[in-house]
Amino acid sequence: MKNEQPGNCYVACEALWHLLGGSASGWDPEYIRVDGGTHWFLVLGTQRLILDPTAAQFTESLSRKNSG
Repeated sequence: MKNEQPGNCYVACEALWHLLGGSASGWDPEYIRVDGGTHWFLVLGTQRLILDPTAAQFTESLSRKNSG
């Protein structure tokens, strides 16, 4: 899985987190390890809804890739 734009996921998530209201929004930044690096995304509370502004850079689901 080749990441065509490494490093943009953190900045995109940080900006989106602030636009959504920061810590008051209920969204939390999280990351997973992918191909020797990290990939950042936002997760909403106990529902575990995922908001990933840079998900399109990947050709397969990261949840499948990192599920073992």
